[in-house]
Amino acid sequence: MNERASKSVSTTMLGIAAIVYFAIQWIGTSTIARNKIFSRSRRSDRASFALMLVAISDVAHRECGSDKANEILFDDRDVATPYVIDAQDGLAGCRLVRETVVTPFTRAEMEGCNELMAVEFSPEYPFAGSVAPGESVARDQGPRSPHWVEIKQWVSTDARFGFQLYRSSC
Repeated sequence: MNERASKSVSTTMLGIAAIVYFAIQWIGTSTIARNKIFSRSRRSDRASFALMLVAISDVAHRECGSDKANEILFDDRDVATPYVIDAQDGLAGCRLVRETVVTPFTRAEMEGCNELMAVEFSPEYPFAGSVAPGESVARDQGPRSPHWVEIKQWVSTDARFGFQLYRSSC
């Protein structure tokens, strides 16, 4: 009887340990970038991000479809390109160039004609300073050259997502 009681106690302890382990895992992984997975702000972020993708895609269709541009440059902070590329014809025939630490933009890309440059911001990569919906984003967030002219700026209603789009001026 004593052996059976010790097996029962060890089985119970093992069960409690498993429950505690999974509870700790759930609590530890249920947050992403300071937001709870099931929180209202997370749902709002998904909606704002989706609207940003639509806005980027609309501009790409307008600019690339009318032969005003043939390349869109995205900087290393970009988070939208995988989703825009997955959308059917999301870039409307423009070639996507994405800068990384290993593959920076070439001089030809930065000084070429028929180029667009998208500079995004999100909760992970916010613009310096606060931006309210409808408010202008500081010019110094984009490329630092008179060669680039801002043609579009979009900010989500909660001001957590947005982008600036520049066109080469030649």
